[in-house]
Parts: sequence; C-alpha cells; structure tokens
Amino acid sequence: MGVSTIQRFENGERSPDMPQLHALCAALRIPMRELVARALRDVEHPEQ
Repeated sequence: MGVSTIQRFENGERSPDMPQLHALCAALRIPMRELVARALRDVEHPEQ
C-alpha cells in the first residue's frame, strides 16, 4: 500500500476497502475488531 493511499485515509479523503483495512490491521498488529470498536467510539463519543 502506498504512502499516498495511507495519507488519503488519514486526511479523510477516502476510506480503506476491506483488504486494505485487513492489511492496515496486520501492519499495526491490532485485531480488526478492536480497530472498528475504536472507530465507533470516536464516532459516538468524539470528545473522549
């Protein structure tokens, strides 16, 4: 995955598809379930 692709994710210009999400989780050594749970918390409670 290219640096520019990751930058687009970080900048909110695009969202990863499932294979990209899986690759990101593997690279970060975080279960996909945990990453999704964190994202949901950020959406539901952005002030925390």
